[in-house]
Order: sequence, then C-alpha cells, then structure tokens
Amino acid sequence: GRSPLYSLLSTGSASPSEGGDTMGLGSFAHMLLPLADSYTEMQPPWGPRLRSSYRNGRVLDYVWHSSAVSLLRAMPVAEIAGSSQPRRLPSVSMPSDHIPIGALLSWPGAPAALSDRCAWQQLCVENVVRMSQRVSSS
Repeated sequence: GRSPLYSLLSTGSASPSEGGDTMGLGSFAHMLLPLADSYTEMQPPWGPRLRSSYRNGRVLDYVWHSSAVSLLRAMPVAEIAGSSQPRRLPSVSMPSDHIPIGALLSWPGAPAALSDRCAWQQLCVENVVRMSQRVSSS
C-alpha cells in the first residue's frame, strides 16, 4: 500500500491511524494540498512504467505537482525503475537508491522555451507547440 505521507500529499489529509495527527502541518497543508503524482497521472512517452525498485516494494521518489500547473510530459525512466523485481539499491552498478525521474510542467507566465533542451523535453515542447498551433488555427 501507499505510505501515510503519500496519502497526505495526494488527498490533503491523513487519518490519525496513519500519523495524521503527528504530521504537524495543521491548516498550512490545506493551502497546498492535494497534489498529483505526475507518474500516476501520465506515463512517460517511451520506456518502462515507473515501478518500485526499492526492497520494501514501494516507490521511493515522486514528482508532485499542483493543479496550478499543467503536466506536459513525465520523463522516461531507467530500465531498473520499470523492473517488476525489486532490487537492492544502492549497488555497485547503481550507487544511489534514488533513480532520476522528472516532469515537464507549464504554467501561466512560464519562461519561454529554450532550444537546448534534452531530447525528452524538446520532444514534448515541439508537440505542445504543434498542438497549440492546430487548436488556434481551427
């Protein structure tokens, strides 16, 4: 199952049995929560789905975003992150127990696109621009 912290971030509350009373966030949390788990909302354009690579069967890292931003693309993940078999990390071949993940987000007033983006970001930006042009011309 999901952790109490995942429940708090994704729903905006945690039950007392999940440690909801001990989070110490009070009403502050209600201004920011709930958040969306980017990889649950949108799978990467290629590569494996993000799965647990942690020995307890839970995903260790998340990309969270609020409803104030638009999720354009989830970053493709390493093969180890899509494995159905949990692995012991860190290891000799993977020196961290964190696997790179990311998301491309947009929001009103976001900086203009850059020409030197990495491939997964540029692909998304080009597709979004093309789709925007199609919508505005119809």
